[in-house]
Amino acid sequence: MSIVSFDPESMRERLRDVIDPELGTDIVTLGMVQGIEQASADSILVNLALTTIRCPLRAKIQHDIETVARGFGITSVVFRVVEMNKAEKAAAMKQARANAAKAMRSSSLKRKVKVVALASGKGGVGKSTLSVQVAMRFARAGYRVGLLDADIWGYSTVRMLLGDKKKRLDAKGDSTNFKIQPLKASIEGTEISLVSMGLLADSEDEAIMWRGPMLSRALQHFVDDVEWGDIDYLFIDMPPGTGDIQLGLSRLLPQSKVIVVTTPSIEVATVATRVADMCKKTGLEIAGVVENMSYFICEHGSPYSLFGEGGGAFLAERADAHLVAKVPLLASSAEASVTSVGTSDNQSFRKALDDIFEYLLDWFARKELETASCTSKMLRLFEDLEDSL
Repeated sequence: MSIVSFDPESMRERLRDVIDPELGTDIVTLGMVQGIEQASADSILVNLALTTIRCPLRAKIQHDIETVARGFGITSVVFRVVEMNKAEKAAAMKQARANAAKAMRSSSLKRKVKVVALASGKGGVGKSTLSVQVAMRFARAGYRVGLLDADIWGYSTVRMLLGDKKKRLDAKGDSTNFKIQPLKASIEGTEISLVSMGLLADSEDEAIMWRGPMLSRALQHFVDDVEWGDIDYLFIDMPPGTGDIQLGLSRLLPQSKVIVVTTPSIEVATVATRVADMCKKTGLEIAGVVENMSYFICEHGSPYSLFGEGGGAFLAERADAHLVAKVPLLASSAEASVTSVGTSDNQSFRKALDDIFEYLLDWFARKELETASCTSKMLRLFEDLEDSL
């Protein structure tokens, strides 16, 4: 038995799709792939050089390499992992900084911004409402928050935050050099920088009938051409499914962390597993799962499971992710789904939002700690090294 389709150079080129999560550059350009050879009939040996041998991102990089290898009919990958020498580290950091500088020139979104995309397999799970609610919860805690409505044809955040007020986005500059100014939406004493197609359309009744390339271009404008300012968090309300916008997000904002939203319905959760699979295939990291509309709380405080049970746990297990919270459906939600966030006295509802808020704070803190000794730290340690070589 032989690997008919295996070609080391072709595989090396495909490995350019594997991105170092911290440095934002592909592992081939960084010099991490130092050799590929056939080990047996259906396995290969990859010589992999990392900036530090104890890199906590090592498992993810190896997993992504294995995913590429399977596309060549390879069932097993053996890794020979070494640590880069000083010259190799310096070259890798220089390349990473050059790429980072190029990215910063094309986008005003600063690298320190924590990006959270809320995604779902199907529409109607309350993802947009939850996106607004979570963004508001962070804003109430004093964080500077941006909200990007990436659901180009199904936008709804404008009405949630502004009602029927007519507002439009402004831009500074000319047609060749301009920056879109986010709308400062103020509600309940908080302020959110909002960007949505709903702030560009002439009427909310107007259908947006765009094909894939235009959808991807719209997302790119919202990422690259918006003056987001000095925000701490950017929450992205994704359209349902696994289409062009999702693929565009993985390319434009590969540092995004994804919260997958489902309902208690096993059928809905099953569809959401495809979102989890999409994240794994595109390199987007899943931060957790939220089960929305877990149960209905009537005006007397009694809970009722209207949409089944177990969907959140089912999805979390399939996605190998943490079930962050179960958000109840309030009677007041039908009339004021957003304003009820700040005024509802339902403890279960408020606790669910607090759980999401506290979980994300802790999750990002742990991620920063994990990578403190990896590539991000090496980038600082070797900042001046290449000048001396």
